[in-house]
Amino acid sequence: QRQMCIRDRREILKLMALGKTTKEIAAERFLSVYTVMTHRKNIFRKLEVNNVHEATKYALRAGIVDVVEYYI
Repeated sequence: QRQMCIRDRREILKLMALGKTTKEIAAERFLSVYTVMTHRKNIFRKLEVNNVHEATKYALRAGIVDVVEYYI
């Protein structure tokens, strides 16, 4: 279950970095908006960032989002 949670958070981080809104992520992942909000909060806390911009920079540096994918 822990692996699933980590995989979900990585995917949510990727979608955030690609500019998806919380509502869009929830619809795409078949999750509640509140579940996505909780994941976002936990991602920010774990990465020690305060906003999507900082999380996106982390995702790019960590290779979670490909630079080519990001600019399309």
